Amino acid sequence: MNTLDLLTELFDHMAWADALTWKGVLAFPAAGEDRVLRERLHHIHLCQHAWLKIWLGKPVDPHDGEEFDLFELAGWARDYHEAVQGYLTTLNESDLARTVIVPETGPEFSQPHLSESFIQITTHSIYHRGQISARLREMGGVPNQTDFILWVGSGKPEAVWLGD
Repeated sequence: MNTLDLLTELFDHMAWADALTWKGVLAFPAAGEDRVLRERLHHIHLCQHAWLKIWLGKPVDPHDGEEFDLFELAGWARDYHEAVQGYLTTLNESDLARTVIVPETGPEFSQPHLSESFIQITTHSIYHRGQISARLREMGGVPNQTDFILWVGSGKPEAVWLGD
């Protein structure tokens, strides 16, 4: 397995895990009223969309998605995963070494390679899914298990979003 294939698997897992996270959130009625949970959900998907825009050379708006309700945020999450999968299919192994210019960083910031930015967004998303799961549990909800090894052991299933 080459590096691009491995990184693509991290994105496949992220889509599966995000879809499961959203199923747990949307199955719990009180989730829609919790500001902290909504802010964390917005943050995870804002960052995902921002990185995709950076990779595509498009401007990043730090306020994207702020106006979305919970169901619109879930749709925005799904839209991201569809778009990033399309982007990944345009890449080859040598693209992973290209430098990514991260906006609004100073001259002392060492700009990452594309591969490093892929690791950033997939691990950043894992971190925040953990926060979302903990918050849901605190509120009395039941979060879904989204561990990478569970995904692997389940045969690496595709993401199944609500409505599929």
